[in-house]
Amino acid sequence: MSRSIRSGVGIALALLVAIAPLACSRKQAGRGAPSENPSEHAVENPADVPRPCPPQPTGPQTAGRDSLLNRFRSELEPWAAMWAAAQPGFGLDSTWRVSRERWAPVDVRPYEPLPPESEDDVTLDILGIRSPDGRYTLDVDSYQSIQPHGDDLEVGGEPDSQSSLIDERAKREAILGQFGTTGGYHWGAWLTASSFALGSWREADDYGQWLQARLAIYSIPDSSVSEYETRIVSEADYQRYAAAWHRWLLERYRSLKPRRRV
Repeated sequence: MSRSIRSGVGIALALLVAIAPLACSRKQAGRGAPSENPSEHAVENPADVPRPCPPQPTGPQTAGRDSLLNRFRSELEPWAAMWAAAQPGFGLDSTWRVSRERWAPVDVRPYEPLPPESEDDVTLDILGIRSPDGRYTLDVDSYQSIQPHGDDLEVGGEPDSQSSLIDERAKREAILGQFGTTGGYHWGAWLTASSFALGSWREADDYGQWLQARLAIYSIPDSSVSEYETRIVSEADYQRYAAAWHRWLLERYRSLKPRRRV
């Protein structure tokens, strides 16, 4: 359920760590509890066994040849800079384009904005990104919850993730995509008044030990979406990206604070 229809959902999962929204339900739930008798033979949890990296993407990388990445390079660099924390030397040209196709919303429904869950809730301020003409709001993750905590942010929310496009004029909300606990939406930016980018992460194996990022570029007029993917990295490397993403949230919050005080 999105913020437009949910009510009464608390922030029971909020954690004051950069990786909280990325791992709170993905890694710990389901891990085997230790036996009360150490002498008993416990069954080893498969998720605790180190696994080799899944096959990396193949074929030529974009390498400066992709017209969309070239056209919107400056707008997309913040996303690339975050992922470079996980993979040193990474840039937009280090991606692979995996698809270009027409897109249709998962669901379209009336949009009726609800008040924030608390006066300190800044989620939509940070992750609700308005188009240059003010008609649309890209809600990067409507299942997220962000609240200030001193000089930092508490980031948490529901374990699932959902991104939507809100037409402020028509009061309609189009659900762009949804994840369970194996992925999530993190970043977005408007490229023109009718095109935008959406960054996400996802697990690349069945045990959450290897992860990968994706970048999608949407065009509203022709209903097209182009998707790009990165190399697969270990969970330890991914945590550096998670910290960079948290810093991005904090920078957005600090830039919005003066406006919120008006």
